Amino acid sequence: MYIFAAIIINKLYNKTKLKLFLISVFLLFITIISNGQDRAMWATIWSSNTAAKIDNIINNASINNFNKVFLQVRYRADAMYIPNRSDSAYQNNELRCYILKDPTFDPLQYAIVKAKEKNIEIHAWVPIFVVTPHDLSKISETHIYNTHKEWLTYDQSGVVMAYNSHEGAFLDPGIPDVQNYTLDIFRDIAINYNIDGIQLDYIRYPDSLYGFNPIAIQNF
Repeated sequence: MYIFAAIIINKLYNKTKLKLFLISVFLLFITIISNGQDRAMWATIWSSNTAAKIDNIINNASINNFNKVFLQVRYRADAMYIPNRSDSAYQNNELRCYILKDPTFDPLQYAIVKAKEKNIEIHAWVPIFVVTPHDLSKISETHIYNTHKEWLTYDQSGVVMAYNSHEGAFLDPGIPDVQNYTLDIFRDIAINYNIDGIQLDYIRYPDSLYGFNPIAIQNF
């Protein structure tokens, strides 16, 4: 098994602790390239929130000779898996994703079992710093957006990012607590599921105007 990291970084600022965070990510998800051919497909939360939909994904992958499925396991700081499923060594308080039809269903574990039957790899596709949908009624009072607003990124005018801006509000990766929180999510998934890799998405600022959270600036 190898850990595959696809990291999209856009306009990250030259912050020492941020650099250390990114180095930690690379060390955690160091890529060992195999000699095999990668034939991959991506499955969003909308197409994988029931067992029947996952069956369809795996069957289509097999019929069309794909050998990897990148399964979205996080949407907006929520879980399409069971946080701290059997090992709680790394704290993960994220709630189950609201898109799940059955709140007890574990899409990631189900996909792993079904994919292995057809010799298909499952890679956990994890959006990182974007944490809100554009409709706040979809999230609970204990969601990270409501409990840690001080972690949100600010624009260069000192205005906190709105929940309905861009793809949603972003956490600021220049904040050490955000880095630790995020790493614990990666680690929790890695130790609790027999995945073949993790793909990181939205591991960036929303654009070049952001990155001015006061805590991040203090840690510059």
